[in-house]
Amino acid sequence: MIETAVILAAGNGSRLRGVSAGLPKPLVPLAGVPIIVRVMRAAQEAGIRKFVVVTGFQAEKLRAAIENQPAITASVTWVHNPEFKTRSNGTSALAAEKAVDGPFVLLMADHIFEVATLRRLLRTPVGLNEVILAIDRKIDRVFDLDDATKVVDDNGRLRAIGKQLPDFNAIDTGMFLCTPELFDALRAVRDESDGSLSDAIRRIAAEDRMRTFDIGDALWQDVDTPEMRREAERRLGDALRKPTDGPVSRLINRRISIPLSLLLTRTRVTPNQISVFNLLLAACGGLLFASTSYPVLALGGILLQVGSILDGCDGEVARLKFQQSKNGQWMDTVTDNISYVALLVGLAIGQYRREPTSMTLWLGFLAIAAILTGLFVVYQRIHAMGKGSLLDFKIPDRSRVDPTTARIFWIYEQLLPLIRRDIFAFGCCLLALANLPSAIFSLWVLGSVGFMFGVIHITSPHVQRQLAPAPAIAKD
Repeated sequence: MIETAVILAAGNGSRLRGVSAGLPKPLVPLAGVPIIVRVMRAAQEAGIRKFVVVTGFQAEKLRAAIENQPAITASVTWVHNPEFKTRSNGTSALAAEKAVDGPFVLLMADHIFEVATLRRLLRTPVGLNEVILAIDRKIDRVFDLDDATKVVDDNGRLRAIGKQLPDFNAIDTGMFLCTPELFDALRAVRDESDGSLSDAIRRIAAEDRMRTFDIGDALWQDVDTPEMRREAERRLGDALRKPTDGPVSRLINRRISIPLSLLLTRTRVTPNQISVFNLLLAACGGLLFASTSYPVLALGGILLQVGSILDGCDGEVARLKFQQSKNGQWMDTVTDNISYVALLVGLAIGQYRREPTSMTLWLGFLAIAAILTGLFVVYQRIHAMGKGSLLDFKIPDRSRVDPTTARIFWIYEQLLPLIRRDIFAFGCCLLALANLPSAIFSLWVLGSVGFMFGVIHITSPHVQRQLAPAPAIAKD
């Protein structure tokens, strides 16, 4: 797989000066991270081990900022383009020639993309004298189409490229998988025209050596104006949504947490600090649920829903700012589950104050013991798996177990959405507002006991023996 990336970072970014605060364009923050750092971090995750960064405007400031980024562990070679003020971007690409040995990927310092897209592109076979351009066929979703570089794609072959094409069927995303052939084309067009990258691509296409790579539904965005910067942040926020999100999370929580997380990226607030704040919020909620007063109970329900919304912010900020870590996952998981226990203790105290019977007392102890036992089993399991999130504890594939166990697993699958934090918190909030604390307590008791028996059953030796891989049969 190709492990070298050339990044063009020579432009002065005149159209971004209104929001750049004097920084060179590649260092303008995007969701709390300089654009070029976002590009380099994503490229590293995709498998890049060597960067060749071509500089121009404020080269020393850009270099100093990158060298002060400990998270960029790949080697970085710096190349300066002295003609960046008078010639087009093709001269910047050509300036990298001596620093490159073999195939490479060409990236723009102001184009963001998904890690998975670049990873797929890097694994795409490229011919000895070919160049591959990553294209987007979703023309209707392109922001500021007039400013985009248009492409005519003919079944994987590029036939035309340019900003003023009258007819086109795809858009240039700023990612190229290149062989040294690109440098030959750049030298040729340098002597014939302005020497732009598009001129070189047209020359290669004329010899039928220019291929295309469809990025599908993947995210990308050029960041060339303040409006494009806002659109890029919006798209980064949309990418935080997960296919596993429950209905409340999709319809309510994410619509609030994502804009809030984007605001938090502009501050020094860390994901762990958000996790701790959520823990304190849950502790306050637990205290409020211990009350017998309706206004206090209603406020507790509202805090529970607010905590459910904010529960997404720590992970969202971590993803937006490349601050994910196993320790952070554990921090999020531990604080979440302390929150559950705190709320349950508050509910049990409040229920006992309303109904001071031995049954209430025993049900409270049962629920607390059940949730603690269930969480202990889950923690043991995910720790053995080397994971850090409760979401890594999944109901096994029903096809791998006996029919009776499969039916029980089916029941678990139907009940699982009901104990997801987004649905459960929203339901408890509504019940609190309806002044039905006994119903909330009953749901927590049933949920805790069901959770305990479910995880004990899934991790039982009987089930694990069925899930174990079949022993290999020796051949004669």
